[in-house]
Amino acid sequence: MSEPITAAEAAEFLRLDGASDSPTPELALMNRLIEAARVAAENFMNRSVTAGTRTLVLDDFTSRDSGVVSSTIPLPFGDVSTVDSISYVDDDGATQTVSSHILSENQLTPAFGETWPSTRSQIGAVTITYTAGYADINSPAENGTPKPIVQAMYLILDGMYEVREETAQGAVGAYHVNPAVERLLMPYRIDMGI
Repeated sequence: MSEPITAAEAAEFLRLDGASDSPTPELALMNRLIEAARVAAENFMNRSVTAGTRTLVLDDFTSRDSGVVSSTIPLPFGDVSTVDSISYVDDDGATQTVSSHILSENQLTPAFGETWPSTRSQIGAVTITYTAGYADINSPAENGTPKPIVQAMYLILDGMYEVREETAQGAVGAYHVNPAVERLLMPYRIDMGI
């Protein structure tokens, strides 16, 4: 998985001379901070930033929204590009796969005219493996990570670089997030169910 920010770009943003040259201690730090900034952005948005494999484990093929049972299964982490596999444990305890389905707007339904198969009544009877996230940085710009998300990652990275201890000196158990980060990420946030 490639990150939406390179170590050289991070070093330039932080105005570090020579920090992007390999090998240096700063290069390793930049790579860790870039990953941490991406994870922080993903956690806030409940959305994958870089394309990667996700797994959803369910007890059966139904979803419940406000008490209504549905055969539509929402796939979390947004921007689902492919469903790689759908496996389930059948009534006899054997593992089977579903070969046909419909993926639309990050939701999975049975193929037209079909229903989901019955599953054994057990925890984790259904496993859905899929790819979610924006295309990597080598893709055309229109398929890459949106610029506001990348900018928020720069700001998160800057905050982590500048304040390397748990709390800033003189602060009483407080860590302040740049309010611009939230404003940049909020439009991409997926409903958290709260």
